[in-house]
Amino acid sequence: MRNYLPGTLASMMMLFLSACSGVRDVSDRHYEYENAHSLAWNISTAAGMTSFEDAKLNSPLSTLYSRKDYDLSYPVKSAQTLNESTLSLAPLLRFTPTGMAPEDWWFNRILAWIPTELAKTPQQASTVLANTIQEAVLTTLKETKRPTGEIKNEAGDNGWIDKYAMQITVPRYVVIHFADSAAGCEFPDKNVPFMVRIKLPSCAFFAEFHEPEKIVSTPAFITPNATGKSYLIRPDGLNSSFVADAFDKPSTLSDDERTRMAYDFLQKVSQHLPSWVIFYISPHERAGMPAMVLQSGKVYFFVTDRPSKP
Repeated sequence: MRNYLPGTLASMMMLFLSACSGVRDVSDRHYEYENAHSLAWNISTAAGMTSFEDAKLNSPLSTLYSRKDYDLSYPVKSAQTLNESTLSLAPLLRFTPTGMAPEDWWFNRILAWIPTELAKTPQQASTVLANTIQEAVLTTLKETKRPTGEIKNEAGDNGWIDKYAMQITVPRYVVIHFADSAAGCEFPDKNVPFMVRIKLPSCAFFAEFHEPEKIVSTPAFITPNATGKSYLIRPDGLNSSFVADAFDKPSTLSDDERTRMAYDFLQKVSQHLPSWVIFYISPHERAGMPAMVLQSGKVYFFVTDRPSKP
């Protein structure tokens, strides 16, 4: 009598692996905008984040913070624009209590809807996003006259357990080092011992994200694309994205100054990105900076009208 068990198990395993490795098309579902919340809340929620809650302010204050032209430039250069010298961010600070588990909104994220006409596979979509971000960062560094150092734009390792057991897709990294005299960042001499170099001020754009798992309907807050479909880069779960603060251990800056320079830098990078690449910046409330979303240089705060009393 033949033993069919090994063959059956092998067939089941192949079906399991093929099911786990393919990208899912869920573009028949459409995100429904929730008018009771801010655009920032809707963008992060549509991406799959556990969203940061909106600050509820009375009108017309809520209307003022709903403008998209807030200038995060640091140091503040003009009193003619909407910035910290003309509109304090204090009313947006939430100091939201959290549980033991890390929340999605704790960290800076990349939220991206890559048009399917730009890539035929998740691997190509990941490359398109990485190259788009790299070009925007390099353009920003050139405009701000910051010398560019080592650049890494590459896929990471993704073993069998990660890919099939954990269902973690291939990670992608974009790392661009640069010098900044205001932050005391210089390119270290390679002859300096490693343990000394890691203690020196460091300036770098660092972003990590994973290959998309699904194709979604392009949401209304993204410029319409030819197919109406996009690869979604997740900001949550094991395949979450991450963007580091650009200025580490600055020798000449306080924590408040370093935080504002990081916000300023990301807004400048965002100005060179298409509408389908969005930065979520986590709250840095000890430094007086709230959570926000950046899209093509525009600033969206988590704020909505306070319900009127009956």
